Amino acid sequence: MPVVKPFSTIAEMFDVITRHFIDSDKPAYLYKVAGVYKPLLYKELREMVELTACGLAALGLKKGDKVGIISENRIEWIIVDFAMTTTGIIDVPVYPTLTAKQIEYIFNNAGVKATFVSNQVQFSKVEKIYDQVKTLDKVIIFTEKVIVAPDYLLSLKELMELGRDFKEKNPDYWINMIKEIKPEDILTIIYTSGTTGEPKGVVLTHKNLVSNILSATQVVPMTPEDTFLSYLPFSHSFERMAGFYAAFACGGIVALAESIDTIAQNLLEVKPTVMTSVPRLFERLYNRIIKGVEAGPAIRRKIFYWALDVGKKYVQASKRGKVPAWLKSQYALADKLVFSKLKERTGGRIKFFVSGGATLAKELGEFFEALGIKIIEGYGLTETSPVLTVNRLDDYKFGTVGKPIPGVEIKIA
Repeated sequence: MPVVKPFSTIAEMFDVITRHFIDSDKPAYLYKVAGVYKPLLYKELREMVELTACGLAALGLKKGDKVGIISENRIEWIIVDFAMTTTGIIDVPVYPTLTAKQIEYIFNNAGVKATFVSNQVQFSKVEKIYDQVKTLDKVIIFTEKVIVAPDYLLSLKELMELGRDFKEKNPDYWINMIKEIKPEDILTIIYTSGTTGEPKGVVLTHKNLVSNILSATQVVPMTPEDTFLSYLPFSHSFERMAGFYAAFACGGIVALAESIDTIAQNLLEVKPTVMTSVPRLFERLYNRIIKGVEAGPAIRRKIFYWALDVGKKYVQASKRGKVPAWLKSQYALADKLVFSKLKERTGGRIKFFVSGGATLAKELGEFFEALGIKIIEGYGLTETSPVLTVNRLDDYKFGTVGKPIPGVEIKIA
């Protein structure tokens, strides 16, 4: 299914999708609070985004200004991103693993006027470089303000309070700003490492991201009934488009993983149906499965490798369009004894994974396919917003990155 409602900018996407689900008890996001997943409804999300957007306006930030985000994936990342994209502020996402010196270069190069930071660790980096970034004025921290805080630091809660006061005096500001955003307006500047020298800022417009969302969702089926588990960094264009914007545009629930180390536990808690990933995760899952099998008794190893062989034969027969009755029976037994138990480790509901960011080994794709877990691989670049090609669920070949998505032409020089 394509997107829930048509839109031409990310600002309009947020407006129409939140309006569509405004009275629904279906959450837009799931995020951890004190170790338990908590839902964020569309109505709550819309209010928090508007207050944040108005808070930024109260600070004097306007359309075309650049504002950084230095944070791990968390619900506040989403809120402040939408606050900026709905008011024309250009966000500059920064990996939280970068050093103060690296951040200094990016902020000076982009001309960042303010930045969000997730916690004290990230703030300490900005504090070191504050005087070296001449354009930098305000810093907003997601957690409560630190005990000894400079005048330029405020918390996200304080920003929202400023936004509440601003909204009372300017009730139509936010919705009018959404209407002012044009497809050609700059949405974000994403810095990539490049091949040589300093990081390069990739300038992407609303139209760049919207066209990629609309094209990708035509060939990768996502619906409001889907639940996504997001763990790749939002600072990267792949997760920003696929696991964040596209999932939102299709009305799916997005659950935020706590970290790469908690993926196994979060899969069981969230029970996702779709997930974007990089090959490294599948390598880890494969190694864990094989290690467990090899450490077990001989009979378990024998059953596992028998089931794996049956799975591969079943897949090949299915592709030919003719599965003999004896193979169907063997596959059903293999699924009962082995595959179903392994699929439970992903939550038991996964329909498919989308892999990108690096090459997926052909053997890995074939291994998981035999278990009944499909991985479709794609390819793209930050400069192309990012997806260029992707395999289809009904037309795929491991060891390839699939065919171009609608609207994309590729020339091999």
